[in-house]
Amino acid sequence: MTDTVTTIRPASRFSEILGRIRRALDGVSYTWLALPLRFAVATIFWNSAMAKLANWETTLSLFSDEYQLPLIPPGIAAYFATSIEISTPVLLVLGLRQGLPRSFCWA
Repeated sequence: MTDTVTTIRPASRFSEILGRIRRALDGVSYTWLALPLRFAVATIFWNSAMAKLANWETTLSLFSDEYQLPLIPPGIAAYFATSIEISTPVLLVLGLRQGLPRSFCWA
């Protein structure tokens, strides 16, 4: 009588684990999966806005000396950039930015 030993290779075990994870995530809504990514991107925008607001003189000097925008005066550009960086994280987390393109579709 011969005994057959079945060995599980690490590659097949790894793909089996990945398959289980994928099947588990298939049941989760996209909204819940995208939420951590929204928070991560929103944190970057928010931190940038807070850095600009912490020292407004440095922000103005950056926009006038470093960025050197050709069409917009540095003061106005600094206000625009800061206001966008304050409002974007709120809209991102609430998910309002994704509905805006859909509102322009007529179909």
